Amino acid sequence: MKLVEVGWILREEPKKRYGLKFLQAIYNSENFEIYNTDTVKIIIEYFFKRYKANVWSYLLPLYVVSVMIFVVTAFYVEWLEDNKNLHKDNESKKTEDRRRHIVRVILSIVYLVSTTANLGIVVTKSYFSPITYWKGSQWGMIDSTFVLFSYIISALIMTDTKSTTAALRYFEAFTAILIAFRGLYFLELNNKFSPLILIMFKVFGDIYYFMLVLILVMFSFTTAFWTIGQN
Repeated sequence: MKLVEVGWILREEPKKRYGLKFLQAIYNSENFEIYNTDTVKIIIEYFFKRYKANVWSYLLPLYVVSVMIFVVTAFYVEWLEDNKNLHKDNESKKTEDRRRHIVRVILSIVYLVSTTANLGIVVTKSYFSPITYWKGSQWGMIDSTFVLFSYIISALIMTDTKSTTAALRYFEAFTAILIAFRGLYFLELNNKFSPLILIMFKVFGDIYYFMLVLILVMFSFTTAFWTIGQN
């Protein structure tokens, strides 16, 4: 009987979309007792299984490929920098510089394609679940920052100067941290890891204002001791 009760939500008419409106009303409701009803439990469990299956099938492989491309690109660019001045002959040095530039362009294009695919994920999530993706969680900010840094890295890879190489390393360092945080998104779908990750982000949210006050106090004491140390 419970399955019959939720059938109208799953078989909604495209124009009326009563099922979608019903789910949005549940999400916006402040009455948490609704989630204790058997009908809502069945709906949530059904959609969560479908959502998790789509994440494991489509988003996880793309995430793994993005991580592999990032690691290979970072290490190969460093290898190119280490072998930059091995050729002392001018002719061989020019040939090597052209080869290095071609390799950098290829790496940049591959990285650009991977980043565009991740941008597609951000746009898709923003279209289908704008409320939960941006306001209801931290994943929207993490994904968008990752995409922005990846585009910057893709542009810096094609350049070959000391200043851009230094900037590239800074962006790669921050992107590596963002990649680790994006991995938590997939672990959150696992029943064993999900409570730990939710608690971790809850703690970060609770100590946000405390950290602001702590940074302000540390800055003031650091400035005071540095000033005294100049005597």
